[in-house]
Amino acid sequence: MKLIAGSLERAESHVLLLGRQNALERVATFFTEMDRRLRSPKVLVLPMRRVDIADYLGLTHETVTRCFSTLRDWGILGYPDKSHREIVLHDKVQLAQLASGVDKHLATISHAVG
Repeated sequence: MKLIAGSLERAESHVLLLGRQNALERVATFFTEMDRRLRSPKVLVLPMRRVDIADYLGLTHETVTRCFSTLRDWGILGYPDKSHREIVLHDKVQLAQLASGVDKHLATISHAVG
C-alpha cells in the first residue's frame, strides 16, 4: 500500500507540474527531484537524454536545452565534463526556489525562455 500511495503521489505531483509551471520551473523541479531521489550526489548523472527529459516534462528538446543553458549561465548548475550527461548543482537553494516559484525575479526572467 505504501508503494502504491507513493506512486500515486508522484503521479499527482507530475500532473500538477505539467499544468502549472513554466519551462524553467519544470526543469528546475526535475533537477530538484533527481537530486532528492539520488540523495544529493556530488555529481548528478542524468538518467535519460535531453529529448527524454523533454518528453517527461511536456516540453520540446530545444526548450529543455535552453533551460539547461540558462541555469548554467546563472551559475545554478555546471558540467564537469564535455558529455553534459553529468551535472553539478552549484546552487541548490536557488534551484529549489525557482522550482517552487518563490524566486519571482528568476520566474519573471524565465518567461523569455519558455
